[in-house]
Amino acid sequence: MSRIANRKLIIPNNVLINIEYNKINVLCNENYLFIKYNPIIKINKKDNFIYIDYNKNNKKILSYSGTVNSLIKNMIIGVTIGFRKKLIIKGIGYKFDIKDNLLVLSLGYSHLIKYRLDKKIKVEFHSQSELILYSIDKQLLGKVASEIKYFKIPDPYKGKGIYYHNEKIKLKESNKK
Repeated sequence: MSRIANRKLIIPNNVLINIEYNKINVLCNENYLFIKYNPIIKINKKDNFIYIDYNKNNKKILSYSGTVNSLIKNMIIGVTIGFRKKLIIKGIGYKFDIKDNLLVLSLGYSHLIKYRLDKKIKVEFHSQSELILYSIDKQLLGKVASEIKYFKIPDPYKGKGIYYHNEKIKLKESNKK
């Protein structure tokens, strides 16, 4: 059985947390995140810690309270430090470009692919083949990165496509005559 729900979360000094009936707000400097949760679980704030109270006999409530605990932890990390994902593109003529809030991808198709980025996502280029996405919202960042990666899934034979930085693709051997 998971013990994530029993974990105490430490609130940093510069983070403000407001707990309402079924909503929790996390604020640090100008960064703000919130989630709505089921009121079956009770979130308590005492000193610089957050505790989650729940019915320990019900497995569904136990798993849900562990999820809420992880979401709150990710919100605290997001508003203080933030999250990042690095995407690498491999292939001849493949490249990233950005204009205003529009990501333009050249992926060997007959047309350019244009993807509108959310306002909460910040982009940085190291080269035309490396893209780093920054955000305070981990869930949104993962969604955007996976949507960008989906435009050109890595080819298992040649290795062309869009990769996460730490992703390893095992290349298949082609048929030989």
